[in-house]
Amino acid sequence: MITAHQLSTVERAKYAQMWQRTEYTVTSPGLNAVEWLLKEWPIALRCGDVVLDVGCGEGRAAADWLKRGYRVICVDHCLDALNASDIAVPVNDRVESCIWHDWPRLVPTRTFRLATLAYCVDVLEHLPETFVMLAVQRMLDAAHNVFIQVAHFKDEVHGAMIGETLHLTVKPFEWWRDRLADLGNAELVEARDCLERSSFLLRRLS
Repeated sequence: MITAHQLSTVERAKYAQMWQRTEYTVTSPGLNAVEWLLKEWPIALRCGDVVLDVGCGEGRAAADWLKRGYRVICVDHCLDALNASDIAVPVNDRVESCIWHDWPRLVPTRTFRLATLAYCVDVLEHLPETFVMLAVQRMLDAAHNVFIQVAHFKDEVHGAMIGETLHLTVKPFEWWRDRLADLGNAELVEARDCLERSSFLLRRLS
């Protein structure tokens, strides 16, 4: 694990506490979006391609990617939930790091240089606004394609269980679209406003 400054440490402790609450594990937006991405978005994935599940949580989406025949590398600030689950991601394919830190250098690269896809669903709204686009840049450092889904609403339920605010960057579709479009090393291939959430596909330019 990368040595963290105080804010990163505080955020990690927050989610170590949050993942202990069974109420937080009832749904998995990451799992729910896998089939939609494969069926309706312009990205060609082949069996055996590498998928980085960034902000993997307890690994439900990772399990689905694995069942479909992809190699999955899980990246999360707090791997407590994944480590406590029975998801069959090898220990060597688990990277524990704050996602705005330089985690790509920790990704095992024994069979590839860049992953085909970085998959990040309902994660970025949890980050402090200052670090959101840096986290996106980290994904572009590690993958040819980046799929992002973000929630547009405040969390009124889960954070209250532990006296914390979970959604730190609550912005409309246009805010996300414009900042992602301004990234110099990526093309914004597609952007969809889905009311409560929005989704984006980025493609690395070099």
